[in-house]
Parts: sequence; structure tokens; C-alpha cells
Amino acid sequence: MASTPSRDQILALYRHLLRSSRSFANYNYRSYVHRRAKDAFRAHATETDPARISALYQQGRTDLDVARRQGWLNSQFKVNRSVAEV
Repeated sequence: MASTPSRDQILALYRHLLRSSRSFANYNYRSYVHRRAKDAFRAHATETDPARISALYQQGRTDLDVARRQGWLNSQFKVNRSVAEV
């Protein structure tokens, strides 16, 4: 089993997840990824079990990979800006 991630690693993951939301051209996708990251970290902020923290960290890394991949894919297609973005 992997060791428990440090506080710095967890905060770096949080920052990377928030930054990955910027790669989406569509406002709705951007705000969803941003909100989802914040809500997930807030929901588990008081977690103390090292095994659970490791599992959550690995899930966060997977979510980051998905967000980056989807952000790249989203950037390959031109979208019309919505009224909220203008």
C-alpha cells in the first residue's frame, strides 16, 4: 500500500484540480469542475484515517487526469461563448 500523502501533496492536488478547470472553454464545464473539486475537498477535510486519506488522494489524482484529458479534448473544438461569458 502506498504511504499517506503529505499535507503539501494534498494541497498541491487541490490547486491542480482548481487550475484544471481553467482549461474548459465552456462556462458550465469550468464552474462544474471548480465546484466539484471544492466540494469534494470540503467534504473530506476532517478525515483522519490514513488508509482513507490515501484512497481519497488516489481518487483525486484520477479525477485530475480525467479533468486534464477532458479539458484538452474540449480545447480541440470551437464553441460559441454563452451570454454569461460575454
